[in-house]
Amino acid sequence: MTNPSIKQVRNNYFFSSQLLIFLLIIFIFVLVSFVRGTIKYFLARNEIKKKEVEIKNLETKAIELKNLKDYLETDFYKEKEAREKFGFTKPGEKVIILSKKGRADILVAETKEIKENSKWVNFKKWWQYFFK
Repeated sequence: MTNPSIKQVRNNYFFSSQLLIFLLIIFIFVLVSFVRGTIKYFLARNEIKKKEVEIKNLETKAIELKNLKDYLETDFYKEKEAREKFGFTKPGEKVIILSKKGRADILVAETKEIKENSKWVNFKKWWQYFFK
């Protein structure tokens, strides 16, 4: 028998089934790692997009709240609320009170008169609540 040369041994080793199986296992490992990394990348990218949309929505809401705060601090709003909730009027201003029937009663009152009347009305209500 002839002694195999180094080239033949090397060629036989590179084309052997053991080396092919080893390389196939490494290829599968690398492929699985690549697929996992790609999936994590796309999930992270989708999460970033969702958070960016959420940030934009919160910024829009913050701007709306700031605008509302600025409006609520204006003198126009304060005067409007004082007139509607507490019945305040400017001196010499006419107040029109509409009844449920649609009839209008016109009252001319000064601011002081309205305050004095409202104090007595409130006092009478409390007196009736406790003593009647």
